[in-house]
Amino acid sequence: MRGLLASVRYTIRLLRKSPTFTIIAVLILGVGIAANTAIFSLIDAVLLNPLPFPQPDRLVAIASTTKEISDIGMDLPDYVDFRKTQESFDEVAVSRGALLDLSEAGGPQRLNSGFVSASLFTVTGRSFIIGRPFTDEEDRFGGPLLVVLTEGFWRSHFQSDPKVLGKNITLSGRSYEIVGVCPTQVDDWDVDSPQLYVPIQSVAGADDPIRARDAHWLGCYGRLKSGVTMEKAGIDLARIIDTLAKQYPDINQGYGVRMMPLLDDIVGDAASNLWLLGGSVICLLLIAVANVANLLFCRAVERQKETVIRRTLGATRLALAGDAWLESLVLSLLGAALGWLVAFGLIGLVKEVGLQQNIARVDRVAFDGATLTFFVGMTGLVSLLMGSLSALKAAAAGTGLKDLPNRSGTAGRERQRTQRILVIGQVTLSCVLLTAAALLVRSFSAAQSQPLGFNPEHLVAAEVSLNSRKYDDLAQIRNFFDTVLEQIRKLPGVTHAGMADDLPFLLEWGNFDPFFPSGESRAEPGRAPAVTTKSVSSDYFGALQIPLLRGRGFGAEDTATSQRVIIVNEALASHYFPNQDPIGKQIFIYAMHMDSNVPRTIVGVVGNVLYDSPDRRRIAFDAYFPYSQRPMNNEALVLRTSTDLATLAPVIRQIVAGVDPEVPIGKVTTFSRLIAARFTTRQTGMLLVSDSQQRRFCYRRSASTAP
Repeated sequence: MRGLLASVRYTIRLLRKSPTFTIIAVLILGVGIAANTAIFSLIDAVLLNPLPFPQPDRLVAIASTTKEISDIGMDLPDYVDFRKTQESFDEVAVSRGALLDLSEAGGPQRLNSGFVSASLFTVTGRSFIIGRPFTDEEDRFGGPLLVVLTEGFWRSHFQSDPKVLGKNITLSGRSYEIVGVCPTQVDDWDVDSPQLYVPIQSVAGADDPIRARDAHWLGCYGRLKSGVTMEKAGIDLARIIDTLAKQYPDINQGYGVRMMPLLDDIVGDAASNLWLLGGSVICLLLIAVANVANLLFCRAVERQKETVIRRTLGATRLALAGDAWLESLVLSLLGAALGWLVAFGLIGLVKEVGLQQNIARVDRVAFDGATLTFFVGMTGLVSLLMGSLSALKAAAAGTGLKDLPNRSGTAGRERQRTQRILVIGQVTLSCVLLTAAALLVRSFSAAQSQPLGFNPEHLVAAEVSLNSRKYDDLAQIRNFFDTVLEQIRKLPGVTHAGMADDLPFLLEWGNFDPFFPSGESRAEPGRAPAVTTKSVSSDYFGALQIPLLRGRGFGAEDTATSQRVIIVNEALASHYFPNQDPIGKQIFIYAMHMDSNVPRTIVGVVGNVLYDSPDRRRIAFDAYFPYSQRPMNNEALVLRTSTDLATLAPVIRQIVAGVDPEVPIGKVTTFSRLIAARFTTRQTGMLLVSDSQQRRFCYRRSASTAP
């Protein structure tokens, strides 16, 4: 022990004599270790950690497919048939996210809710905190109104009161009995996870479109039976699909089915970006290690005379190698100490970026046990790799004057050869990073330069959902939004005020509906082209400054009883009506909330609009309905204004509360923030990989000035 302490003191003295070298090495290692630790914490939380369910590898996500769309929801009648006839699953369930308003003395509170089948609690297999789930007998049309609270909502809103069971709460004007408290279910990964669950069938009225066989709105999940493979289950589901297509040829023809592990479905496209970030920071760390190893090797060469003298005086090869490795270890520990501090800041930043981008399970990112283990292992590995060359050099020292180094002889050539190998390795890794950086910069630039189709500057959006039963009356919906828009248009600084049920970069419940032009043979629903349908007010295009290319916009003449009209985007018009005027043409749309047998007359053509991130799949065809002819409960107000958001937001809330105090307003934000958030992950990856190139040149300069 005394010898070890003496070696440590000796190593510290050597490092103190070379402060420039020590500081450079510690900074290099600290940044490299911190970056790897932060990205590992992200990858571990999102990709590596198993889902919080018993036997999570047996959980799968099931979706319908069409010729145009590779992943759409399941409809309720098909789910019922799947559940009855499938042979590969212990249980199958459906779920749909929704909003419900909790009525309280302090004012209404909007809650993220899950409309789920009773079988969902069997699929996930998570134990209840207190109480019970609702049953299949209760989950039926006209069944009792029951609610299961999530653990988080129960603890925050009811202060973990075990006596909540049997109590009633008012949700969107209806009284629900609390029967249980459970952990969140298959939507556990979502930043906006449900705060409660209600039976999907009992909350649906007699005319609820969710009861239709072509209402593909539901997420579907299953738990595979023990020993059943994905391939076998896929064959089983394909058999059921073929049977349904024969039973319901007018509705189910052309549809397929897709199945994948639940974790893959949750993570989606984020996995490739995360692995790219992981590979980039590993390359960054290897370059850092190679640079510091080069510095240490140069020091070992410079001290070769001292090493030979120590060897001549009786020092063993193991002792000399140990001293060299000890220097590497001390540097690694100092770098780790700095990296520890930097890692906490980076992990917080990574988590914040992930939350903005709504990356699945990113809220679980933390400096936990797995991250600590990785951090310690990374520090040890760095120390081992860095000290190898200098330790081997020290251990190879001879014991006589003939072994003293000659700068013009073998030692010089050996040094050049070793440094050449290190440089080749650095250049190779740098080329990998440079290629990745070039691809990311190119894709980021292409994404940012892609035209949005609207002007996001000075544009504010506010989400409003009418969830009360009184708004089952379409006239009530129209009256509410007409009144709100009329008052908002009078606000100072507001030049345009419109609304839509699907806004760019904000709302994601736009409907994908099959369609076909009038006069053409009606294609099978599953093989017909798809169009995203949106209900908008007359001033929507003016608010977003979407150009009207032909025809007219919506006006006062477009009422609930007038001719059914529609506005389409340029992509649809040019594809289906090439070299002709689309104004006056008619199309049929298989859409909910409307009669699919009634044609819609095209009265206008507008420019194409990017409604989602360039990273995601985009349906090219858009169709707009006047909300007077297709009113929707979920709408978002959109305002073009010169007023500051901090001043405008409370005024909007006051106006909505003045029209109906029981309607809470959701998120109020600017479009500039929405768009910036969509590009955050891509930009972070680009900056990280690009910055590593800049650091490489800094490292190369430090290596060239080694003592």
